Amino acid sequence: MSDLVAEEFGQDVPNPAWRLRALAQGHPSRAIALLPPEIRASGAYLRQSRFYRRRAYYNRMLYAALHNKISQKLWLDRVCPQASPPMTHYVVGERLVQIGGRELPFRTRAEVPALLQPGRSIFVKPADAGQGAGAFHLAADGDAVRINGEPADRAGFGRWLAGQPLAFTISDVIDQSGWSCRIFPGAVSTVRIMTATSFVDRRAVVLGAVFKCATSRSAPTDNFQSARGGTTSSIDLDTGKVGPCVSFDEDRFERVLADRHPETGVVVAGETLPHWRLLRDTIAGLAAILPCAGVAGWDVALRDNGITVVEINTLPGLNVLQSAVPLLDTDAKRAILSEMRMI
Repeated sequence: MSDLVAEEFGQDVPNPAWRLRALAQGHPSRAIALLPPEIRASGAYLRQSRFYRRRAYYNRMLYAALHNKISQKLWLDRVCPQASPPMTHYVVGERLVQIGGRELPFRTRAEVPALLQPGRSIFVKPADAGQGAGAFHLAADGDAVRINGEPADRAGFGRWLAGQPLAFTISDVIDQSGWSCRIFPGAVSTVRIMTATSFVDRRAVVLGAVFKCATSRSAPTDNFQSARGGTTSSIDLDTGKVGPCVSFDEDRFERVLADRHPETGVVVAGETLPHWRLLRDTIAGLAAILPCAGVAGWDVALRDNGITVVEINTLPGLNVLQSAVPLLDTDAKRAILSEMRMI
């Protein structure tokens, strides 16, 4: 409840009635305003405070097993290598470790700049953070380095490197598909697909899927951040058809729909997502063999020749899904969420 109160009073609302409703329903005002009108009117949506409370309990083993990005990489390398993220190294303390390599003795954190070769960008992210926190795109630029597009000399890069967490991952930048690059080339846009895996029989249910469009506000990631970053668009689970971009009008405090990307103007609504059946079936299959049951949010990038699981969110949020799609519209969804006492 304290998280709800902090979030609610950290935002402006049109009038006090919004706050009273948010506190009574356990769902922040901004999240209510972002709901599709029919879902908001029916009340058939997951309440954030209840969902987060149950998520913390039912996902505790899944969180312990796969929250760390290194653990995710090693698990996916074993069970689905064709969709595993292109993580090449990780840093722990002062050691730089090559994944799958046999470099002995271990290299040091200070040698990270050696990975920045001309024409090769890398992506750095904390090993145990989520929601795009602390993510950086690095590229060599002559004698300097560009950090999220901003130049830094070697001394500045050294200071930046010293300020990074004790454990972080280093990956090659995913070469996203021409389809998603055309929509927004400045960052990798991904599909967020949420699954629930039963504690009773390990059946896996796909709860919903959205296409997260990156924007200049969200770059170098595509995080929705309650419509403070990128946009979110519904995906029909049967056909892969993509809906309009959902964003938020701060002045009018209301949900906004647009058929086109807000910056590039490329049409999104009505498009059919490439590789949709492969993506849906692959993630449903992976959800069924997770080492622990629970609710997971999978961020999946589209490539021209397949898909890449960028990240498994073991404490997934609600807004990016519920702002675009229903999560309680089928018996299968309601049954598995009832099992976890989320409804």
